[in-house]
Amino acid sequence: VLRRYGEGGSAYMLLALYPKTGRTHQLRVHLASRGAPIAGDALYGKRGGGASRLMLHAFSVEIEESSGKQITIASEPPDDFEAGLVALGCYGGKEEWRSDLGRFGT
Repeated sequence: VLRRYGEGGSAYMLLALYPKTGRTHQLRVHLASRGAPIAGDALYGKRGGGASRLMLHAFSVEIEESSGKQITIASEPPDDFEAGLVALGCYGGKEEWRSDLGRFGT
């Protein structure tokens, strides 16, 4: 947990998650089963959940080629993801939340 925001039914957490496999919906299913669905998850959470889209983003993905070489692919979050964090009241702006992301090497 990088940060917690709000209280009760309007509480949110910014999480750094490290799945071990690429199973379909793995993170979404596990978080929803623990009563903490991803904001905006219409399938496993509340429709919308205060977000205009599913608030899930892979900052980096590591894969191993058949040769054994490790490849890391990194991706900056899209503008609407950043805007969603601000709209949910999690952060006042990009600089503030990016400082949290630096805590886990993204």
